[in-house]
Parts: sequence; structure tokens; C-alpha cells
Amino acid sequence: MTFIVKDDTLLTVTNTNNHYICDMMIKQVASKEISSIFHFLFSSLFSVVDSFFPYIEEMDRDIKRINLKLKEKTTKQNLLSLSDLDTGIIYLVSSSKQNVVLIEQVRAHQIFRLLTETEKERLDDVLIETKQLSEMTQLSSQILQQLSGTYNNILNNNLNDTMKVLTVLSILMTIPTIITGFFGMNMPLPLEHNIFGWAITIVMSVLLWIILSLFLKKVIK
Repeated sequence: MTFIVKDDTLLTVTNTNNHYICDMMIKQVASKEISSIFHFLFSSLFSVVDSFFPYIEEMDRDIKRINLKLKEKTTKQNLLSLSDLDTGIIYLVSSSKQNVVLIEQVRAHQIFRLLTETEKERLDDVLIETKQLSEMTQLSSQILQQLSGTYNNILNNNLNDTMKVLTVLSILMTIPTIITGFFGMNMPLPLEHNIFGWAITIVMSVLLWIILSLFLKKVIK
């Protein structure tokens, strides 16, 4: 949005997306607290900056709500919701930083020396509000990044645990496969004429399976 000050006239250039700011400015005029054109401009900027805070507060509530859901169960839908918040906060961080830059540029401009004390105080109020907004958005962004990193590490650890279990199971399952394959060869083998040969083979498989499982358990620990 563009503001143009010419003598005692304030021109605004808006579009359909930010035209609601003009309604806020009309309310400023109706309040009859405007002493000059710059006081009116700075009061309008204050209202614009102040309108960001409800969205930041709503986003903070969404962060807490999604975090509680993720603590209960780390689902894909909850992770996507967290990602959407992480994407949305980027625009708010960028906007709040640009607001700070804008107000600081006004303070650095030569027009600042021509302002009255009341106008300067109002401009300082806007600067304080913009900096507070910028700090809040950055804090929310840092919290989101921390949460994203935390749950990313949790998912990686869960994947590692799953792969570890599958690897151990695959190793243990090779024991009966090797023994039964060995005794299934078409050649003279031990115990082939023993009526308890199949039972002995099963006992051997079980004993080797237990020994190997204990060994793997010790190695993993």
C-alpha cells in the first residue's frame, strides 16, 4: 500500500486485498483525535501494525494445538499442518521486518525534523509497535523451526529403530532356513535314518536361534 502526502492532502493507493485499511483510516478520522496530516498517517500505520497481532496470537494457539496432537501421535496430517504454519509464518516475519525498515526510513528522512513533538511521539509509538511485532513473529518462527527439527529427529529415530528390528529379525530367520536347507539336500546326511532326526533338527535350530538372539541383544546394547 502506498501513502502520498502533499501539503494537507493524504493520498492512498490500494487494491482489493488491502482496501480494508481505508476503512480503518476512516475510523481514525471519525475519532476526532487527529491533529495533523502526519499524525493521521502515523495513527493509521499504528492501526495497520496492530492488526497483525491477532493473527500472530492465533498462530501461536495453532502451534500449541498441533504440538499437543503430535505428542499424542505423530501423523502425516499433523506434520503437514505444522509445515503449513511454518510456511505461513515466513510471510509474517518478512512483513514485520519490512514495517520496521519503513518506519526507520521515515525517522531518517529529513521530513522527520519538520514534525511536531506530538507527531514524533506518535511515530515512535509506531516504531515500538513494529519492533514488538517483528520480535513476536521471529519468536514464533523459531518455535516452529525447533518443533519441526524435533519431530524430524523423532521420525528418524523411529525409522532407525524399525530398521534395527527388521535387521535383527532377518538375521534370526536365517538360522532355521540354513539348517532346513542343509538337511534338505539329496545326499547322505547325518540323522537321515534316525526317527528323531526332525526333532533334533528343530532343537538345533531353536538353540542356535536363542544363542544368536542373545548375542545380538548384547551387541545392540
